[in-house]
Amino acid sequence: MRRVSSILLAASLFGCTTAAPGGHDIRITRNAAEVEHCRPIGAVQSVPPYALPGDDMAQIRSRTIAVGADTVLLNASRKASTSGVAYRCRTSGMRRTLDELLEKISAMALDLLPDNHPNVDPDSVFVQITALREAESAIV
Repeated sequence: MRRVSSILLAASLFGCTTAAPGGHDIRITRNAAEVEHCRPIGAVQSVPPYALPGDDMAQIRSRTIAVGADTVLLNASRKASTSGVAYRCRTSGMRRTLDELLEKISAMALDLLPDNHPNVDPDSVFVQITALREAESAIV
């Protein structure tokens, strides 16, 4: 009976430390330059006691997924608890790339203007290209 209770206790401790699905996709950094183009989502923190070494990072990854982020900038030492700010970086990188692409398309349109419309002054043309930003939240 004593052996069964020991096994159940050990199983319950290990059961609490399972990683969140997708936790391996979370990027953890202490370098603020890596998140300068990212969108801040909110604070995340691990809370001791930890059953196993590394449980603080498992909690950080789980909480980062729960708030819909993909990157954590750590801002506290790992002595007592671990904390940081969760960011969404993957879609903000797409936004930057999309903006750059739209700028290139605008420049190309103005470069071709004299060939297609020789009587129109390029400085008098306003080019507006709009992209659907609402679709960004669906791309995660």
